[in-house]
Amino acid sequence: MKIIILSVLILFIATNLSIAQKSWLGIPLFDKNIRLSACPICKGIGSDKSLENFNDSLFDNLPIQKWKNPEYFDKNYVFLKAMLSTYRNDNRKYDVILHNLIAMYPDKKMNDYEELTTKDLIEFSSFIDTLIARNPNSAIETYFHQRRMSEFQNVGALEKVEENKSEEALDKEFVSWYLDDNLNGIQDKDWLNIAKIYVDDHKKAGPFHLFDSYDGLNLGYTSFGTRNGFYQGVDISLDNTNKVNPFMQSFRVSYYGVSFLKEYKGGNSEFLFYTFQFRTLLQVNLVQFGINTNSNLGTKTWFWKPEIGINYGLLNLAYAYNLPFKNTGDIKGHQLKISYTYPLLRLGNYK
Repeated sequence: MKIIILSVLILFIATNLSIAQKSWLGIPLFDKNIRLSACPICKGIGSDKSLENFNDSLFDNLPIQKWKNPEYFDKNYVFLKAMLSTYRNDNRKYDVILHNLIAMYPDKKMNDYEELTTKDLIEFSSFIDTLIARNPNSAIETYFHQRRMSEFQNVGALEKVEENKSEEALDKEFVSWYLDDNLNGIQDKDWLNIAKIYVDDHKKAGPFHLFDSYDGLNLGYTSFGTRNGFYQGVDISLDNTNKVNPFMQSFRVSYYGVSFLKEYKGGNSEFLFYTFQFRTLLQVNLVQFGINTNSNLGTKTWFWKPEIGINYGLLNLAYAYNLPFKNTGDIKGHQLKISYTYPLLRLGNYK
């Protein structure tokens, strides 16, 4: 009965954490909608033959089909805008035309970072604002708040705003303005307006986020094989990783951590603590110290344990060497480490 109650409690907590992704606490594996979903308008086109034929006819009737040439894009752009007037009273077809404009615009008008202007961003935003206003309180509204965030990031608008922050504001902030919605110090009025559009989208985009990096609490299994015995135990650390999926290669840093290990069929135990352990494909852990306790002899021995190895997702294989601070031969020497660790509990928002 206690197991059932505990399982229900864990499920309840996990469910609540999974829908509170803008809070400082969460479980990345349970987080939903962290990436841009399929466009609801596109789904509607595919499931409705008349809309699909209409969408095809828009492309068939465009004046020139050389989409990569800005000169022809301007002609296509004028054609689609004219079509808006024709279908103003047909909501579904009007939305299809707007979606085509939104799909075309970033690739053809905002594809040069150096030439990116607030004028183009505002015009692009106007199409999305119109679409949102015509579909309030719907999946379409939520999607296009998310879509604009994604497009702003893709074309470099977030970095452009950053370039317009004062030196004083840049010195004070620890993260970029778009991670904490901090608009202080943005000097140019036009770029401030762009930042406000992004912040408004961020508030209305639900759990959607652009970046996968997060700080998290790791609780994992770790073991060391030595010439004198085998140790196993738990590893706990505060990490930063740039991947949600623990089965993918990531860049990961353990700010600090501890390990508790017990010798299998022996009287030794170890307590390790480390800091700034870097885990990419190559793992390096040079700042790691520990204390070995021998319950049979009643001794405690401090040591340094540098290690180097390989890391992929949650799996880590490493070579370590124990260097005791006093002459204790039974714990000195080569070791092989195998561990399974990953920050599965998020502490803070995605970065």
